[in-house]
Amino acid sequence: MASLKKAGSSRRQKERFKSVVLLTIALTLPIFVGTQRLEAQPGKKVRIANIGGTSDHIQVAIDAGIFRKHGFEVENVLIGSSATIVQSLIAGEASFAHVGAVPVVAAVAAGADLKIIAVFINRFNYILASIPEVRGPQDL
Repeated sequence: MASLKKAGSSRRQKERFKSVVLLTIALTLPIFVGTQRLEAQPGKKVRIANIGGTSDHIQVAIDAGIFRKHGFEVENVLIGSSATIVQSLIAGEASFAHVGAVPVVAAVAAGADLKIIAVFINRFNYILASIPEVRGPQDL
C-alpha cells in the first residue's frame, strides 16, 4: 500500500514538473521569437500660456516631471495680458491657456475658433447683502 502511494505521489510530481516546464516555455517563447524592438514615441510639445500667479500648479507639475512621465513636453509661457494670451491661441503659438472667460468669449463672438474646456469656478462668486426687509428684487 505504501509503495502505491509513493508511486502515485512520484507520478504527480513528474506531471506537475512537466506542467511548470511547459508553462515556462509557453510564457518565455514569445520574448525570444519574433520580437520587435519597441521605441517610445517622441514627446508631444505643448505650450501653455498664462498670466502667472494663479497657474503655479502648472509649473509645479512640470518641475515634478508629471507631464514628461505621460509623454508630453510642456512649456509654461508667462504672458502679460489676457488679450495677448487669446491672440497667441488664435495664432497657434500656444496649445492651451489659463485665462479668464471674457477675452475668449469676445474672440469667439468675433469669429475665432476657440473652446473653453474647463473653469475653476462655474458660477458667480458674488454675495448680495442687504437689510432684512429686502428679500428679493421686487423689494428694492
